[in-house]
Amino acid sequence: MDDAGIDYLRKDNCFVRVSDLAKAQELLTAQVHANWPVLLEELARRSNPLEETLLPLQVPYYWAVQQSEWAADVLFQWPEQLQSAYPLLVRHAMEHFHSRDVLRFLGHRTTAKGTGIYANYSGEASSHLKERPEGVRVRHSAANGECKMYDKEGEILRPEATLTKVSGFRVERTKEGDEQGKKDRRSLRKGVVDMALRAEVSQRIADRYMDALASVTISETLAEQWSRDRVEWQRMAAKRNGAENLTPPVCAPPSHKTHPATAGNGLQTSIFPPLSVPPGRTPRGVRNPASAPGTRPDGRGRVGRRRCNLPDPASAIRWRR
Repeated sequence: MDDAGIDYLRKDNCFVRVSDLAKAQELLTAQVHANWPVLLEELARRSNPLEETLLPLQVPYYWAVQQSEWAADVLFQWPEQLQSAYPLLVRHAMEHFHSRDVLRFLGHRTTAKGTGIYANYSGEASSHLKERPEGVRVRHSAANGECKMYDKEGEILRPEATLTKVSGFRVERTKEGDEQGKKDRRSLRKGVVDMALRAEVSQRIADRYMDALASVTISETLAEQWSRDRVEWQRMAAKRNGAENLTPPVCAPPSHKTHPATAGNGLQTSIFPPLSVPPGRTPRGVRNPASAPGTRPDGRGRVGRRRCNLPDPASAIRWRR
């Protein structure tokens, strides 16, 4: 991407910001279709410069992939969006994905309604949750591999497919030794010649996993919506003022133990600023201090009152003549 002039920000092994996503994706896709035997032969010569002297009879290597990992990163406009949604995704993955779902993600055949699997699978399927330095990880495992999910660096949603035993996957390819022949459904090979097909299988696993997570309903409280809108307004104001690189302060959403409409969090004061009492008027629900308790100033009965359900009555003042 440096040679292509694409601006990016990298953290560890992920890109949290890319100026031209379409062009960067083209470069990443081209890597899959590279001539891997030629590239790996060059690396072998660099690592063992005495190979031609020690082994006069040159025998070509058979390059194979013992284990592969394929990540399909999902970028968010703001990190706060991922931070608010990821706990719901983790809970859904651990509570609602069963063994048959894990097997379906990893390419095993299931029944027509998706409620079971065919009896030819005798392995184990499991789900694990663990907090790692790079983020909270959800891992679903079966005999032929794993699918995982991370909140990478707190900014990237990373679904990841790990393949170990690939012979169980069926792909469209030609017969070995007949590269120009007819394609048919055959087993995926461990050799690097099937690197592009391995990438397609891995991407389909990630797609199935993300499609299942798409059923999660993301809701937000009034306080979270207000915080998000406030951040957006600050960014827009900074951009209008010419300070595009200015990062405004982030309004953290309230804790899940705190009701979004509690008094003292400043939310209602911001939305409904307290109003001053005009001369000669009395706010609804507030007694006139000049009158006796529960009576009008002229003694003609009790003062009518309405119940206010807001925690802070002063934030919802209404006036009566």
